[in-house]
Amino acid sequence: MTDVWSAIVIAKILIADCTGRNPNVFYETGLAHALGKPVVLITQTPEDVPFDLRHYRYVRYEFTPRGMKTFEETLAKTLKNILEGDKDASRELRTF
Repeated sequence: MTDVWSAIVIAKILIADCTGRNPNVFYETGLAHALGKPVVLITQTPEDVPFDLRHYRYVRYEFTPRGMKTFEETLAKTLKNILEGDKDASRELRTF
């Protein structure tokens, strides 16, 4: 857990894949939110994003060659916006 905590503390942005509803992902997302870190939620299935996180932006992706290309482009734009100072880029509700 020390390694996970350290990684979250030094990260500029965190990406959390909600696919499969892994409890560890939600715990680590909570730690990141508590530290005020921007978190980009990603998922293959919107139903895997818990109701109390659905007001945050999440990026839906399809695990296919075409879907992954679109996902990479969308994720790159999102990360760029956050790094350029758009504080709402990871908090707006938009699904792709």
